[in-house]
Amino acid sequence: MRYIALIVLGVVLTSCGSKKEIANAPTPEVAPEPETELSIDPIIKMSKGACFGKCPVYTLSIAGTGDMTFEGKRHTIKIGTYSKKLDLETMNELIALFEEYKFMNLRDLYESNVADLPSVSIAYTKDGITKTVVGKQERPDRVLMLQKRLEIIAESSKGWTLTEASKDAVPEEKFIKSQIIITTKGGPQLAKWFDKMRVNHTIRIVKRLSAATDSWLISYNTKEYEPEEMLHLLRTNDFVKSAEFNKETEKR
Repeated sequence: MRYIALIVLGVVLTSCGSKKEIANAPTPEVAPEPETELSIDPIIKMSKGACFGKCPVYTLSIAGTGDMTFEGKRHTIKIGTYSKKLDLETMNELIALFEEYKFMNLRDLYESNVADLPSVSIAYTKDGITKTVVGKQERPDRVLMLQKRLEIIAESSKGWTLTEASKDAVPEEKFIKSQIIITTKGGPQLAKWFDKMRVNHTIRIVKRLSAATDSWLISYNTKEYEPEEMLHLLRTNDFVKSAEFNKETEKR
């Protein structure tokens, strides 16, 4: 019996010693997960070319970090090179749209027979591969929707910082952003269209500029709409041929 008791006592002491060793053993260090490096190169880029009229000509570049560059060349409020930081939420929304619309599966070129329209190039980079889609109005609706989303970001006036003035810059035009000059399709639907835009978008007629071209000077509620938002709304309206901010003229 004494022999058995000694054996049991030895097993208990050995077990306790093992537990002490385990308790006193240093905790292994867990290597931190490597941080995902965000690309400083453009992953989204849009360039808008010239047309026969006053189409805005510029290039918007967005890096993976959210850093944006706007290079305004002609017929745009921002002339020169500007920079701005895009918030993370909007950045993720843009990437999600490119993925949802399967941008990488689109054709590279959508040909057009219409000369008086600007050519637009949109590029998207994923996993080191860049896909560029070029075309005019004949591109798929999903590409046109991406373009409109990028235009709202590019043509906004808030938050941009001028980093380099254009060498070919002309004296800055002073815009009256509370007023917009539009050219409509006219016809018997004109009155109904103005009524609808008044009710839905606060548009008011200031005066008719030309009966021959059906051009109008309109105003709107600037407390409900940002100037660029209203301009974009009119430019993308099927009944409107063209839209631009009114400009101040020098008194002679």
